[in-house]
Amino acid sequence: MIQEDLVMTEPTSQGDVKIYIPGKRDVIVKMSGGADSSILMFLLAKYKNEYNTELNFKITSTVGSTKPYQYEFASQVVKFIDKIYPLGDYKHYHNESLPSGEFPDGEDENGFDANKEAYSDDIEKLVQSLHNKDSVQYMGITANPSAEQLELHNIADGRDLERDSDVAVPTNELWMGPSFWKYNRPFAKYDKMVVAELYDRYNLTDTLFPLTRSCEEATFDFSEHCGTCWWCKERKWAFGKLA
Repeated sequence: MIQEDLVMTEPTSQGDVKIYIPGKRDVIVKMSGGADSSILMFLLAKYKNEYNTELNFKITSTVGSTKPYQYEFASQVVKFIDKIYPLGDYKHYHNESLPSGEFPDGEDENGFDANKEAYSDDIEKLVQSLHNKDSVQYMGITANPSAEQLELHNIADGRDLERDSDVAVPTNELWMGPSFWKYNRPFAKYDKMVVAELYDRYNLTDTLFPLTRSCEEATFDFSEHCGTCWWCKERKWAFGKLA
């Protein structure tokens, strides 16, 4: 039976975001330093402080050759959140993912990007090394904007097709009990507008949001967003600004 007093519900315009983590256990959080994973970390910290103080956070970030900023941005986000909702004795793990000289950068003639797959594998290796039978995992992945919004704002090109709403990754995987799952993606059915709503709700749009980075293009020192890559366009679509 579900423990109703341990269910945290965040109503949004697209549906409820729910967090339910019963018992004493490790919570592994994949953090890129982007807006989505950062607000998820904020909600999990709130949950620990207000619903279940027996949770232990294991935060993970992977530093890739094309994304060397992720650990840096995730770290400053975590430190900000820790001042609002103390995270306890958390640990922030990271590893490196370097491109293989065997494969050229980018997609091959079949649309397969070997280096991108290797990066995903390196992320998963780090995460799985921290799991135990009772641990749970949280990821902040969101769905793409609707087809109508993509066309209206001319932002369809360059998106991750696996995030389209009709093929998006499942919200939960590997059942552990009533309404309780090992792998959790509470935003997976909702687009980034929901993320923006949550920032506004907790007055974080002018504080936490500028500490995050969604851009995947290299800039001079990663202190600014390029404004032209798809991830920047999605960010501006949802928040009305880049920082």
